[in-house]
Amino acid sequence: MDVHKKIGNICLSLPEVTEEYKAKRLHYCVRKKLFCGLGIDGSGQKYIGIKLEIFDSEQIIEYDDRFSYTRHLGKYGWIDMIVENISDWDEVKNYIKQSYCLIDPKTLAKNLKNK
Repeated sequence: MDVHKKIGNICLSLPEVTEEYKAKRLHYCVRKKLFCGLGIDGSGQKYIGIKLEIFDSEQIIEYDDRFSYTRHLGKYGWIDMIVENISDWDEVKNYIKQSYCLIDPKTLAKNLKNK
């Protein structure tokens, strides 16, 4: 299964998620708020953009070279993860769920955390 399908399956399994293309990127939104994006950088490398708590994003970027700050949004906790050669899809799923819980309406996040 390709990266697009795997990420799509993870995102679309969450409550009230929609998929849309904006600015040549695939966006996954909950109630019209972006929580995960899939794009290709200038060198042709695929990445996902996700939001984490600022402390978590700083720690990840410091210790893992697959991650970088999202241009213009890094100061808000948004990071990009290179998606080539992902070996641990549970890790990716966890990051996507964290992003969803930070972005989505609190009633949905509460229900998701209780599962």
